[in-house]
Amino acid sequence: MIPEDYYKSNIESNNLALLTVRKKIAWVSILRLIILVFAIYLLIKGIGTGATVFYIASFTTIIVFVVLVIFHRNLNRLSKISKILITLNQNELLALKGDFSNFEGGEEFLNIRHEFTYDLDIFGEKSVFQYINRCCTLWGKEKLAEKFIRSPYTAEEILNSQEIYAELSEYPDFMQQFLSHGLLKKDNPQDRISLFSWMNDKSYSEKNSAKIFRITMPLINILIIGAGIFHPSVFNFLYISVPIVWAFYGFNFKKINEYHSIISNKHDIIKKHTEFCQILAGKEFRNMNLQSMSEKCAQSLAGLKKFDRLMNYLDTRLNLIVGTILNTLFLFDFQIINRLERWKNNHPDKIQNLLEVPAEIDAGISLGIFIFNHPHFSMPSLSESRLEIKALSHPLIHNNYRISNDFIAGPDDRVFIITGANMAGKSTFLRALGVNMILAGIGVPVCAEKMSFTPVKILTGMRTTDSLADSESYFFAELKRLKMITETLNNKQKLMILLDEILKGTNSIDKHKGSVALVQKLAAHDCLAFIATHDLSLAEQEKVFPEAIKNYCFESYIEDGELVFDYKLNSGIAKNMNAYFLMQKMGIVDTNTKN
Repeated sequence: MIPEDYYKSNIESNNLALLTVRKKIAWVSILRLIILVFAIYLLIKGIGTGATVFYIASFTTIIVFVVLVIFHRNLNRLSKISKILITLNQNELLALKGDFSNFEGGEEFLNIRHEFTYDLDIFGEKSVFQYINRCCTLWGKEKLAEKFIRSPYTAEEILNSQEIYAELSEYPDFMQQFLSHGLLKKDNPQDRISLFSWMNDKSYSEKNSAKIFRITMPLINILIIGAGIFHPSVFNFLYISVPIVWAFYGFNFKKINEYHSIISNKHDIIKKHTEFCQILAGKEFRNMNLQSMSEKCAQSLAGLKKFDRLMNYLDTRLNLIVGTILNTLFLFDFQIINRLERWKNNHPDKIQNLLEVPAEIDAGISLGIFIFNHPHFSMPSLSESRLEIKALSHPLIHNNYRISNDFIAGPDDRVFIITGANMAGKSTFLRALGVNMILAGIGVPVCAEKMSFTPVKILTGMRTTDSLADSESYFFAELKRLKMITETLNNKQKLMILLDEILKGTNSIDKHKGSVALVQKLAAHDCLAFIATHDLSLAEQEKVFPEAIKNYCFESYIEDGELVFDYKLNSGIAKNMNAYFLMQKMGIVDTNTKN
């Protein structure tokens, strides 16, 4: 299935569906008004004539009106879902063209002290996370962020994740159904705290006298109405019962409003996640983990549906006519609140599943869509050997502009010194390598034709920043970063270390001396270290440790007075530099400057 064709087809079908639903909404709105007017007419006619048939007809018509209100609400919901699906597919088409600005970048997860996420642009605007994130819940977004932050994964975890996300990618309709329902109502950061607070709150109580009144008054009104159908004069007793009910309701009106206000927020959360569970429970999966989550949702569904149903009943109070009738006759709000409190006490265990399972699926769907959108990416394989990549590139570079590179690290290789001119591709190569290793660890395809790797912990030192608040200079911040890396190195973990122009904050003599010492320390440990540098003399270390250190470079060329890059990784040491040429080209220095 070609992603672009799929999204275009979905936009077309949902536009047609939206047009159909809008026509139905218009007709139902008119019919609902006619039915209401007719019900009022029949009621007035019954009062005027005293004929029982008019009361029965009026009551039946009101039931039809309520059904139409519910039907109208469902049509509005379908309309919203169609609009969301149109937007989803439009955004995916833009993303395929390289514009993924409509998705959240996870700025809240930015951490300049993290081992690799800041240096590799995992979070923030135009980040890897923004490129992949499609989450429709805050909890799903957190789960997805955790997958990027954590490193390394075990081989078993990686293989299981590959199976899960690959299977999800086979169900684009399922993924869009899940997301469209999730986007009907955006999450609030306080929703989860508020939900658990309500679940643990035992402050609502009902006195025995109130309970007796709540049960007996609706029974009395039902008897009056039942008898009044055959003996209309009995309806006069409503002149006594109704004011009593209104007085009781008025006395508790503030309490009821407060409860409804609090519980409405919970309804949004539980309703949303109930729909998630319903979608999941109706889906069969091959993967055992996915199927287990589906079964958990199925087990929770009956109780969650009951809560949703009770909340829909309570929301009828927002309809002035229906709410007034139901509360006048049956103390409807009190009946529903009592049932909600009983539900809360009987289903505390359901809430954890309610939030956890959909959040995990939500995160998984983002990765499933990533796989669906990139059929030309390859699923990496695990290997006992170090690292082998064919046609490696950075996933954020559009396919039309990618220039790929092959790379192999043998079992004895330790340090790779990468020299080259400014803008030649050194930093991009390091980031491409780091990002694809993270994607491989998460369990999704990489931007390469082929890749085999061993799971490793990733550490970077590429974008060190100073801190005025901590009275920390740039150089000291860089030293702290290197100290963290060497301490982790001493723990004898499997590491991939990515360093870009180390010791930038000191003089060239000091820098060279410190860089040589660091390279030699790295060469003595079982790690994969990549060091991008302009210091060509550092490449001389290959002669000192020929088995452990390898030199690579990116070259630049001047052709017809213009600077040209091929962005290809080559063995050896860079021969050309371009800083002085660029300064001349941009008019920063004079062309006749003496060297």
